[in-house]
Amino acid sequence: MKKLLVILVFLWSFLVSGCVEHKDINERDLVQGAVFDYNKHDQRYEVHVQIANNAAFNRGTTGGGQTQQTFFICDGAGNTVFEAIRDVSKNVNKRLFWSHCDVYIVGEELARRGIFPLIDYLMRDNEIREASLFFVSQAPLTELMSVKNVGAQVPLQTIKNMIDVGLSSHGTTFKKRIIELYQDLFTDNSCYVVPVVSVREPNKKSKGDIPKFHVSGAAVFKGDKMIGQLTPLEVRSYSFIANQIKDTVIPTMVQDKKETMEVIGSRAEIKPHIAGGRVSFTIKVKPRINYGEVAQPVNLADPGFARKTEQAFNETLRKELINSINRAKEMKADYFGLARQVQMADKELWKSVKDIWSEEVFPDVPINVEVDSKLIRTGLVISTKMEVGK
Repeated sequence: MKKLLVILVFLWSFLVSGCVEHKDINERDLVQGAVFDYNKHDQRYEVHVQIANNAAFNRGTTGGGQTQQTFFICDGAGNTVFEAIRDVSKNVNKRLFWSHCDVYIVGEELARRGIFPLIDYLMRDNEIREASLFFVSQAPLTELMSVKNVGAQVPLQTIKNMIDVGLSSHGTTFKKRIIELYQDLFTDNSCYVVPVVSVREPNKKSKGDIPKFHVSGAAVFKGDKMIGQLTPLEVRSYSFIANQIKDTVIPTMVQDKKETMEVIGSRAEIKPHIAGGRVSFTIKVKPRINYGEVAQPVNLADPGFARKTEQAFNETLRKELINSINRAKEMKADYFGLARQVQMADKELWKSVKDIWSEEVFPDVPINVEVDSKLIRTGLVISTKMEVGK
């Protein structure tokens, strides 16, 4: 009898399972990217979305053989974020579907006003993917939305691909997912960074060149408001300390010649030191490096030259990291997560300083930076026989 009951329950689960509100994908407009801002003059939220043109994907061309546009743009406005999004629906003949939207961008005006209403909506709606990427735009939104296809059938999707390239080649950008942003908003020390996207104008010397997206740099937030921006080099330093560096290149002076070293990975450790109610930190960064370009005649297999290279690289990167930390102190914004280290190490001390951490404690806290690089490979050339320039 028990076996029969188990079988009946098993069969019934198949009968009742499935999507009750299932709709064919062709009956929905697939949002691929969305841009939000706040209009100070009208005092309203604005949203622009890029939607995939299903007809272009299904048929490829019109009856006359002309290629169809692979996307179209719709916009809306409202007194709230939700109202602005619903206003977009007035310009489409199908219901919007947001689960394919991988890229969300906010303009500087909204970033400085406060992004909490937007993040609340994105986390609350069941179609929004928490793993979607979030950016701040350095360019006016009209300029951002005017960029045409530059590597993807829907332009804003290009930005997602550029992040992966940036992580694996120069390290001056990083990924920020909606769920991470939401978590940052509710930490005791709510200071964090968000990657920046801009538009690079066409090269006038290059015929046929068009405006392109450019992903580099970061916006600094306190709470839900943007307070400033970081340069690409400051972002790279942040990425080293935040363990987000995968690959980058750093020119280094070795024996009065500029060598270019490739970083192929790095590991950072933040260690708090607490004594007598005072706190200090040691940040240890351990990059793995290769020779990328050598500008002097030398035997790269010589252990002595390898040690000189590592020492020179260590000092170069150390200075870069210290400059970035000092910049954070000037902004009174602990986006490196040092506050979290104090909280985990001494909860009682953290309770006594958490309300004044960013404004009073962090700007004066001693931070010792140590870099210990390891030279891994020389490349295919072991000995350079001719000095550059001769």
